[in-house]
Amino acid sequence: MIFKRDEAFRYTFGSPLLAKFTITEINDKKVESSPGLAEIIDISPEGLCISSNLIIPDEGSKIVLSVQFKINEAEITLNGEIVWTKELGSKAEYGINLIVDDFEKELIIEELKTYAKNNANQSNLSK
Repeated sequence: MIFKRDEAFRYTFGSPLLAKFTITEINDKKVESSPGLAEIIDISPEGLCISSNLIIPDEGSKIVLSVQFKINEAEITLNGEIVWTKELGSKAEYGINLIVDDFEKELIIEELKTYAKNNANQSNLSK
């Protein structure tokens, strides 16, 4: 498992943010999976942690997801590679290293600032 905690910040949602995801690549081969439901536990400009009832078997494979969610009024779709998995009973958490450019990183930061301001009493921004 790889944990990337040297980031500038990671925003943990007070109540997880609903999301949909699809698997778009397995070992660099394009695939089209059915959409699955997930909750975003936390997010940074470079990664996120999601929880889902769907268990994605990795068996050492490189798996890329497309994650779609709405924060504030912005509909956001981000791609990222699963870098760790933690099974928790019938659910699993996935650490995802985002594949984003500077524009997308800035979009995440700006939307999180707005979200944090609007939800200050139920959220946590940590350094």
